[in-house]
Amino acid sequence: MIPRRFFWLLDGLVCVLAFAAAYSLLPALQTFIVSTGVLQHPWVQALSPTVGSRLPLVRLLWVLGAMTPTTIL
Repeated sequence: MIPRRFFWLLDGLVCVLAFAAAYSLLPALQTFIVSTGVLQHPWVQALSPTVGSRLPLVRLLWVLGAMTPTTIL
């Protein structure tokens, strides 16, 4: 039988990798959405006023800190 802690560690690792991938793909995704005009709604532009920029990693770590224990639980 595989220990539970191994699965907890694996879930945490997947959360960290998904967060890192999403953070690194954010500028490219913003540029793609703006250039193709897929979401030309005022509320979308209000959420992302500058294309190609992103918040500092430190300001977004709370998302990782909230989602990892939730996923493991």
